Amino acid sequence: MAQDEDIDESEESGAGVRSRRQSAADWWRRTAKLWGFLAFCILIVFLARQVVLPFIFALLIAFILSPLVRRLSVRSDGSHRMPTGAAILVCYLVIIGLIAVFMLILLPRLSRDVARIGREAPGLYTKLNDQWAPQAARWLENRFPSLRTQEAPAVERAVVSD
Repeated sequence: MAQDEDIDESEESGAGVRSRRQSAADWWRRTAKLWGFLAFCILIVFLARQVVLPFIFALLIAFILSPLVRRLSVRSDGSHRMPTGAAILVCYLVIIGLIAVFMLILLPRLSRDVARIGREAPGLYTKLNDQWAPQAARWLENRFPSLRTQEAPAVERAVVSD
């Protein structure tokens, strides 16, 4: 009788080890499938990035605006404030209005800065070549002696005439 109990316990412990091994294998299999699917999705997005990019931006905008649309269209007690389509339209109009106001404020200043840079570019280029580049070269040569250029020995002219 005692031997039967020992056999039953050893079978149960063996089954426990087997089930732990099986669950670990299942976990690794699930993890590999998940990472494989993620790698596949990244590969598809990379290969079709010109086509998929607008869809990704659309999903991002929908994800960001979803709570705002829900808050505009449904009250906290569950009754409807306005139709969902109208809430979406209001959100888009507000965002487009904010972008337009931002551009109206930003574009004149940006155009002035670009024009100023265009006027100052030749002077900056000259200053870069005449002042900053030689200073940077000297600093690099002092910091890294292997960068120093070795001057070629002067070639002596023959004293004998032809």
